[in-house]
Amino acid sequence: MSSQQQEAGVRTAVVAGEEKPDGFDFTPIRDDFHKLLANVGNQLEREWPRRYSQVGSGQMVLLQLVRLAVLNYKTIAFVCSDLKDGAVRDPRFCLATPALNRTILEIIASTLYLLEDLPRHADLFFKAAWRDEQDTLAKYRARYAGRPRWDAYISTRTAGVEKLEESLRITDQEKQDINRVLRWPKLGKIIKRVRADYPNSEALPYLEFLNDWVYRELSTQSHLEPKGLGEMGLFFLGMADLQAISRQDRDGVDERLEFKLQEFRTNQVWTAVTLILSLATEIDSHFDYGLREKLAFYWTLFRAHSETVEEFHDERYGALLI
Repeated sequence: MSSQQQEAGVRTAVVAGEEKPDGFDFTPIRDDFHKLLANVGNQLEREWPRRYSQVGSGQMVLLQLVRLAVLNYKTIAFVCSDLKDGAVRDPRFCLATPALNRTILEIIASTLYLLEDLPRHADLFFKAAWRDEQDTLAKYRARYAGRPRWDAYISTRTAGVEKLEESLRITDQEKQDINRVLRWPKLGKIIKRVRADYPNSEALPYLEFLNDWVYRELSTQSHLEPKGLGEMGLFFLGMADLQAISRQDRDGVDERLEFKLQEFRTNQVWTAVTLILSLATEIDSHFDYGLREKLAFYWTLFRAHSETVEEFHDERYGALLI
């Protein structure tokens, strides 16, 4: 990217004119919404269906994924909150949230892939963990073998892998050829595998929607690719540079920066709300925990205030919650 292109990107971000983002007061519903999210995890922990009685490992994985997603969501809600609760929050903290939202999205993708064939994919999940550990140990041995402290560490890790091999019933063929064990896929490869193995999957169009419309933007921001850096890095430029790029005076630049930061924060919060509500709905829809009415209430409430929620609802959840 040339310096002229970079300046043009920053200038667009600084001077683009829009009305101030609408606010939504979460305070009246926050505790109830958080209880609903906690209840999803509690149901998974306490009411594992009989049809999956032989797939207890699936319960373990899903419970961890759901509770980590809720933690990410609550972290975003906390750092982006404008409540006067005594906490000192730099308004720019919201710039750290795209990676948290991307993680929630990846949890949704992994959850949908697991639920497509839970017995098979729960086994694949743990075998993929074994393969990752084997790959890591191979790198350690290649780089650090012969160093006493590293040898002791590698020996301890190897003993752990051997126990895992036994519990997972890793075959001799898999040990001899690690490529027989598939890696756990990220969103793009999940889509390819679902297309190949489950072409009639009802989740496939939604996975494609997530990949096409959400994942790319969050990745650009998380990895600070040129577009992401242009969007997020402008808050750290000096005033002289911002004035030169935007051709505005100090007051004009300050006003635009305040607006753009508020807009960014609002978008990230609504993305987090939408994604965590999506995950909760997927879990309840699959396991029928009786939370449908409450989830439908929040989809209806939030979609009246956010185009992001509305788009997700229209893409999948309007039909799924009928």
